[in-house]
Amino acid sequence: MPLTNQGKDLFQEIERIISDHDCDAHDLLGMLLEIQAVVPEQYISKEVAKFVSGRLGISDNDVCEVVTFYAALSDVPRGRHVIQICDSTACKVNKYETLAAALERQLGIMVGETTADKKFTLMYTPCFGACDVAPAFRIGEEVYGNLTEEKIKTILESYGGM
Repeated sequence: MPLTNQGKDLFQEIERIISDHDCDAHDLLGMLLEIQAVVPEQYISKEVAKFVSGRLGISDNDVCEVVTFYAALSDVPRGRHVIQICDSTACKVNKYETLAAALERQLGIMVGETTADKKFTLMYTPCFGACDVAPAFRIGEEVYGNLTEEKIKTILESYGGM
């Protein structure tokens, strides 16, 4: 990531996040989640990983291992809004495939893809505790369940939609 003015601002924000965590490598996951949230494409780039590792005094590989291990983190660019479809047992029993198909139709992408306008990325994720409204998806911290095609359309439109 070249250090344009926007890049400088981003790295200043990353520096603030690291400082808020007292530069403690034991809190790497928490830092990376916060950092990913401020990166416009919602991912941890190699440049960001290298910056974090340098500030924490750990290897680049340590940072990359955490990024690739946790489903909530990504090492590839994603859309502004990441839609995570729960693929847990409860959601499978309640036909999460129907939910995925409805989202794919409405967004014009397949699970694992990002819309051309970079607004949405659609992906599967492990259980996030919405079994009572399964099948469910979440966007950011907001969980949606008990869904119909019309409810899905309304939700997507509220995020700047389709």
